[in-house]
Amino acid sequence: MLYLFLVRRPLENIGFTFNLSSNDLKQALLGLTAFSLVGLPLGLAFGFLRYLPDIPTIGDALVMLLAGYLLTALIEEVLFRGLIQNLPTKRLGKFNQALPIAAVIFGLAHINNSTPRFDVPNLGYALIAALVGAAYGWVWWRTKKVTASAITHALVSFVWGVLFIG
Repeated sequence: MLYLFLVRRPLENIGFTFNLSSNDLKQALLGLTAFSLVGLPLGLAFGFLRYLPDIPTIGDALVMLLAGYLLTALIEEVLFRGLIQNLPTKRLGKFNQALPIAAVIFGLAHINNSTPRFDVPNLGYALIAALVGAAYGWVWWRTKKVTASAITHALVSFVWGVLFIG
């Protein structure tokens, strides 16, 4: 439905393109690294995340990455970066003011996700989601492509699902 909306009422600067450069992939990996350096230690320190690896086969990993990218990451990135971060960026004229707005909205959109030992409203999930939302927003801003921020999103979800519980 969201894709059809964008076809009918396209907005500038969403960056819905699969024409990705090596720089786009580099920015996506930098976003993953930046979040990993901040979000993972915080999640572990607060007990929100627990290290419990469940390493899939290569085939399963590829399916998980592709499905995560197409079914979750890309859709959420079109909504949160393409629309929710894009519009305040245009209206305020400053990325650094729009990024925290979109990151907080992204975090609050995940507050109803329950995890082991954390009931709804799940403030831990919302905090981690806001932090990672800032990383996704940074990648979108650097590349001007939701498809690049969706790569970061899919990679974070994959690492989280394979290495951690929480």
